[in-house]
Order: sequence, then structure tokens, then C-alpha cells
Amino acid sequence: MQLLVSVRSAAEVESAVSGGADVVDAKEPRNGSLGAVSMATLTAIMRSVPETVPLSIALGDVSHRAEVAQAVAAIPTRRSCAPCYVKLGFAGVSSPRQVLALLNEGRKAASRHPTHPFVVAVGYADAGLVGSIDPEQLCRAAVASGVTGVLVDTQVKSSGNLLTRMPLSALTGLVADIQRNGLLAALAGSLEWKHLRLVAAAR
Repeated sequence: MQLLVSVRSAAEVESAVSGGADVVDAKEPRNGSLGAVSMATLTAIMRSVPETVPLSIALGDVSHRAEVAQAVAAIPTRRSCAPCYVKLGFAGVSSPRQVLALLNEGRKAASRHPTHPFVVAVGYADAGLVGSIDPEQLCRAAVASGVTGVLVDTQVKSSGNLLTRMPLSALTGLVADIQRNGLLAALAGSLEWKHLRLVAAAR
């Protein structure tokens, strides 16, 4: 199990890395659950993250293929031996077919980018609150598109954490399904230290 720590500026990178982050994630919570930082901020974060530390970049919720292509293409080039991940969410997209098309576009755009980032599809445990497909449907779309991983998160932070939105048994089964298909599985959603044992139980 690895720990991903989100930072909203370059000033927070050193604390994240020294505190034990396995992956540093660029995200601006003021722009939403999957809010993207500005390009200037992202550039500064990328310069501050050690080359050996994997970087994750939140690109927000998307609904159009052109939007996906533009977001991925705008990412600055990172010269590093560590992987770079880009996270795409789909709040407001209720069609599994449309999500599949968006993920296919993300994967193609990533393959054209000099950094060749890995695409991570984000599914929301509170999908019903934001009009998106549920995590199980998202997992199937991710497998079909050939992206690298699936992150199960919550979109509306005031609606409860991940474990209040999805029973541990369902979460464990979903993680197993993601991993069985050869994808990375990640969990988030207002998780605290006290939830670590339960998250570990979900493998």
C-alpha cells in the first residue's frame, strides 16, 4: 500500500515528501474534489518534486473529448525516472459509453504527450449526488479503455467519507475486481488516520 499526498503549491511539496508521501498529487480543493491547479502552479510543483518521486495531477471532471485532449496536452513536460499520473473525473456524465469515449481520448492524448502520463479514471462513491456513473460501471469502462488505474473517491465532501458512502464489503470487492483486471486501485474521500485499518483490509 502506498500513500498519496495532495499539495496545492510548491511550498507544500517538501513537507509531503519528508512526511513519507509515496506519490505527490497536484490538486486545488477550492476548484472541487478533483480541482486542477493553475499551469503556473503545476510547473512550480513539478520543479519541486524530486525526480524519483511519482507525480499525480488532478485534471478535474470532464464531459467532452476536446476538453480531455486540451487538459492533457497542456501538462508541462516532466523529465523524470518516476511515473506521472493524470486523474480524470466524470461528475455529470451518466452514460457509460460517454465515459468510455472520454477515457479513450485521455489515453490517446497521454500517448502523444512527451511525458507519457498514465491515466487514472476517478469514480465517485456518491455518484447519485453528482449525476455520474457508479464506481462499478466506471471500473468496466476503465478496463475497456486500457487506462492504468481507478481511483474511488467522493465528490461531495459534506456527504460523508468513502466508507459511509460505500460499505467495506462492496469496496473490497470493487478493489479486487480492479486489481484482477491488472489496474492500479486507489482510495480517497475524506479518509483519516482512523480509517487506515479499514482501507488496508480492502487491500
